[in-house]
Amino acid sequence: MYRILEALAALLAMLATSIPGLSDVPVLPGPSDVPVLPAPSDVPVLPGPPVLPGLDATPPSPDTDQPVVPPLFQQADLSFLLASLDGGGCVSTSGKSGRFLVVTRNLCEDTLPLWKLADPEEGAGHLIRGTRGDVCWAVDGASKVVTSPCAGGLDQRWTIEQSPSGLVVTAALDGRCLERRGRSLAVGPCTGATNQLWGSYHYPD
Repeated sequence: MYRILEALAALLAMLATSIPGLSDVPVLPGPSDVPVLPAPSDVPVLPGPPVLPGLDATPPSPDTDQPVVPPLFQQADLSFLLASLDGGGCVSTSGKSGRFLVVTRNLCEDTLPLWKLADPEEGAGHLIRGTRGDVCWAVDGASKVVTSPCAGGLDQRWTIEQSPSGLVVTAALDGRCLERRGRSLAVGPCTGATNQLWGSYHYPD
């Protein structure tokens, strides 16, 4: 028995000498030894898109732009009828002299007097001139809209703009909008109401 214990003790001693100590175990690199990636400030910045000379990188606000005439009205070889979106019918003349502007009863065809935009003036719009004589739309008195011989005054100048709901026709004289009042035409404060909205028919000359 004593010899068996002695042999076990010798075996344990031999095994102990064969196990490496802690000093022999390889040490993994610590956090300080890990390579550090460059900080965001060290990343190279790519150049942005070039700005062309003479152009503002910020588009202008629509509120500051000049009114843009719809393209069909800018074509010199097209005449137009203005159609009411408030019950139908188109702008025509009435009376022996053709001085009065009215809205027809559901009639829109090229047998009616046709109109063209003419004589543009920056900041003051266009004349709306008839194709059957030298007459233009005009604001007469307080609010009535009639035709009169084309003179180019501010009372005969208009802008036509496209809104999401239809065309809006504005008098350059005081910024009021063309509106339908029954069968008559007048100008009034711009409200966006249906009686101030218009469509158009275009005819080649």
